[in-house]
Amino acid sequence: MTIPSPATANPSESNREVQLADGRRIHLKHDPEATTFAAEHNGQRIGVADYVDAETDRIRAFTHTEVNPEFQGTGIASKLVELAVRTSSRDGYDIDPQCSYVHLWLRRHPEFAHSHAPATNRGNNGASDLPKGTR
Repeated sequence: MTIPSPATANPSESNREVQLADGRRIHLKHDPEATTFAAEHNGQRIGVADYVDAETDRIRAFTHTEVNPEFQGTGIASKLVELAVRTSSRDGYDIDPQCSYVHLWLRRHPEFAHSHAPATNRGNNGASDLPKGTR
């Protein structure tokens, strides 16, 4: 699979509109200034997938995923993480799934195995050398 460089990538691919089974429309977007992928409904942020980029390697550590309780169980977290993984891979990043949800999502979607940062890109004992934590 060929991943376009950030210069040739289409930024609109980092934004997506989805419709839930109940008809509500959700806007998914990448917010690089806030280092997060966000889900919004009627202008309100209802979900996030936060990340930290490594300073030296092209590794993006996903540290936290959360969806407003009113929207849990609707598949928003999965759609948000899919957008995050696709966008990050397209932009040349390997994924370090520090967040348990992102880790589980990657295990359930083996077609994205190429996106996962290999253990050789990590510090001692395979642990990421990126800072842990959330905002």
